[in-house]
Amino acid sequence: MVRAFVLVAVAAIAGLIPGVASAGQETGDGDSDDIVIRIDGDYRLPSGESVGTAIVISGDADINGAVRDALIVIDGVATIRGRVNGDITVISGDLRLAAGAVVNDVLLIRSDLEREPGSTIAGDVTRRSRLLFPGAAVVLGILAWVGVTVMAILAGLLFAAVGGRQLSSAAASLVESPGQTILGAVVVVVGIPVAAVAAFVTLLGLFAGLGLLLFLLPALLFLGYLVAGAWLGSLITRQRNQPGAPVHPYAEVAAGVALLQVALFIPGLGVLAATLLSMWGAGGLAYLGWKAFRLSPETRASPAPETATGA
Repeated sequence: MVRAFVLVAVAAIAGLIPGVASAGQETGDGDSDDIVIRIDGDYRLPSGESVGTAIVISGDADINGAVRDALIVIDGVATIRGRVNGDITVISGDLRLAAGAVVNDVLLIRSDLEREPGSTIAGDVTRRSRLLFPGAAVVLGILAWVGVTVMAILAGLLFAAVGGRQLSSAAASLVESPGQTILGAVVVVVGIPVAAVAAFVTLLGLFAGLGLLLFLLPALLFLGYLVAGAWLGSLITRQRNQPGAPVHPYAEVAAGVALLQVALFIPGLGVLAATLLSMWGAGGLAYLGWKAFRLSPETRASPAPETATGA
């Protein structure tokens, strides 16, 4: 089911499904076009009846009447005994033309054509082994990478604006306290899932555990990615700038996140390195939080103990 919807969306974006855009127009005989969509079921158009556009997903289409605009079948068999005045698109299925069937242009994507004598194809038959044009996956991948990179840099800049001191401190702790931050990474990556699983024993704990796994853990790992980026960026920018953690490390986080994103293109090592650094950065945040918890306001406000003096 999910695969079929993905095929429909990609095919529509790629312009491989003709006729759908005109489904709301008026036909020459005065009948308004309509669209019939059938999902996880078969569709049969009786003889003598007509429809504007028929879309069948994960089912078979048996056309005995007339389709005026387009017939689209995904993950199914399209059997034509009547007419299809528009175009036929079959994705991951079969097209069967019975004797007396009349169709126009046919687009077959990973599909086969069975044609009986006496059937008529007035247009062209196009066969494709893939849904998108060659190299489309590379283009879409690059566009996705650009979008994610821009989003990550903007998130890093926002982090630097509202929590610059915390971002700088967490980034600095990666090298100042490597053992503690690695331990914090273990707590985040292992401790949170273990706590979530342990919480599944009760109904209330089930929702709490799902919250830990679906929200808290991904959020910490993403923030850890930004912390690791800020640390890498500090290694670059401090070659030109004076030492010291800036209050708002805009340049550091932007340069570091961009470097991490570029490193993703290194086969094998890029994703592994980014994942480990993200965990390490999350450990830095955990360590920073632990230090803040230990240094509570009551602890900071408590007076130093007085020393006994002799009489």
